[in-house]
Amino acid sequence: MNDSLPKLLLRRSEAGHGAVLWGREAQPHFGRAFDRLLAEGLLTERAPATIWPPCSTCDGRCEGRDIVLIGDLLVAECPEDHRCNSTLAPYLIRSFEIDAAVLCRLIAAASGLSGD
Repeated sequence: MNDSLPKLLLRRSEAGHGAVLWGREAQPHFGRAFDRLLAEGLLTERAPATIWPPCSTCDGRCEGRDIVLIGDLLVAECPEDHRCNSTLAPYLIRSFEIDAAVLCRLIAAASGLSGD
């Protein structure tokens, strides 16, 4: 991924209200700048995912796989075949809602524009 965080946020916010930045996309940008966007309300962390897409062997027979904690590991359990279970990194189940109004306000401020 070569996108800068601002470019990524602009692209994702085009979806309008309820635009989401997924953990897989956000993870390379975690750090002080990302934390500042959380503090400013541009990003709001949503509840962690509890369902993961079905594995390729299920052929649509199941709606999704439950994500469970086994020891210290997050695992997407396949209801058909435990050998198809997937171990997930913690950032993969995270997601963040983008507040487009706050994004516009921050862009305007950074550009030296005043007012609404």
